[in-house]
Amino acid sequence: MTNSTPNVSKAKKEAENTAHALKDRATAAYDSTKTKVQAEVSDLRDRAGNRVHDAKDSVADRFDSTAERLDDAAQNMTEGSPQAEAAHRVAYGVSNAAQTLRDAELSTLGDDLTHVARRHPVAFAGAAALAGFAVGRFLKSSGTRNANSKARHGTGRGSV
Repeated sequence: MTNSTPNVSKAKKEAENTAHALKDRATAAYDSTKTKVQAEVSDLRDRAGNRVHDAKDSVADRFDSTAERLDDAAQNMTEGSPQAEAAHRVAYGVSNAAQTLRDAELSTLGDDLTHVARRHPVAFAGAAALAGFAVGRFLKSSGTRNANSKARHGTGRGSV
């Protein structure tokens, strides 16, 4: 029986060593996976941020284009008329909104909109309605333009 005690002790020591080795491997695998996942998340966050930034710039460009068209329309109106003055003011506001959008951080943009909506609910609702109307007109004119283009090129419905 005296021989079995050293064998048990040796087996116990080997089991402890194996357990430590497995624990070290598991820790290394966890750390490696964690690093890879963090890199992927960071990459995805950067790509999403770039897309949001590009979309923000695109919307701001459209605001500027709308402001220019409003200013042009105001130039064709009777100088000093209420309509011309209103068109100039709206153009100025749209242009300022474009610049604000370009300068704004996405994280604060939602908070800013909420703040404006709470302080000026009627103006905010009016601006939202006007924006919805403008988007509707834009989509309608784009759809009509595309349908006319297809009809001219023989790609619309009913073409042979």
